[in-house]
Amino acid sequence: MNTTNQNTSRRIQRWHLWVLFAVLLLPLERLHAQQDRVAALKQSLAENQKRLQQYQWVETTIVSLKGEEKSRVQKLCSYGPRVRYKSSRSAHLRNNSLPEVD
Repeated sequence: MNTTNQNTSRRIQRWHLWVLFAVLLLPLERLHAQQDRVAALKQSLAENQKRLQQYQWVETTIVSLKGEEKSRVQKLCSYGPRVRYKSSRSAHLRNNSLPEVD
């Protein structure tokens, strides 16, 4: 009878070890999955920032008084290296080479 109790006790100990192993292993797998998601997010942000730096647009400011246009200023705008808005008047923009804005 003593050997039967020892065998049962060993089975229970092994079962406890497997449960403990599984409980410890699951959070590690979740941690790795979260780290993968964070890495993918960082990569996506870097790619979007690079694309944003290449984006340009024209900003047109028209001042009118009593329906008469007094001035028109066009600026070439873009985002700088630190993703800050910047604009500059350009010679070709001041010469009205761009189509007029309605």
